[in-house]
Amino acid sequence: MIGVIIMNNKGFSFIEFIIVMAIMAVVSGLSFMTFSAANRRQPGKTRDNFKNYLTYASKLTQSESKDICVAIFEVNNTYYAVVGVASGDSQASLMSSFKIAKKQTSTVNGKQVTNYVADRPISDILSGAMQPEEAADFLSLGSKTTMSFQETGSAGAWTIGTNNPVYIKFRKFDGSVVSGHGEYSFGSRGDIEKNKSVLVLEKTTGNIHLK
Repeated sequence: MIGVIIMNNKGFSFIEFIIVMAIMAVVSGLSFMTFSAANRRQPGKTRDNFKNYLTYASKLTQSESKDICVAIFEVNNTYYAVVGVASGDSQASLMSSFKIAKKQTSTVNGKQVTNYVADRPISDILSGAMQPEEAADFLSLGSKTTMSFQETGSAGAWTIGTNNPVYIKFRKFDGSVVSGHGEYSFGSRGDIEKNKSVLVLEKTTGNIHLK
């Protein structure tokens, strides 16, 4: 017995086409909502990473050299933080003396001791000669974010970028902030007022909290 299969080659009906288009619209809408939600969350993630890193840096200063310092900067639309060694107590002096730190292990009284020593100037990263990933103790804070800084007592704020990093230095013996204290704002890329939040780094205590 020879069976004959008759195929319906008429294609989609108009109703089927409408249903497919409706499904595609729903899927596209969900994708857009997910993308938009991710963009809204990104400044908050950058803020939280920044806060956690400063907590780490404060503890590091108390256990390491008094010249331990942190630089916050932007490269290729991504914000980074990196531990360095710098002398001075102003943004200008820290900028001119800041060098990226690297971990060095040495033997002291028969024991292995790891500490941080100055390695390369921050200009190597800012000029593009060195990628942030090559730094000894860097952290990617996040992208899709605009960060600005207003120093305590200052009348104006500036946007943190490649050419204008912020240097944060804690005092070793009491954890207060030598330089970099003030308000840090986090908003959407290109529009800092959108999805904006503000962290305050207190000068006298080194505490950091939401405004």
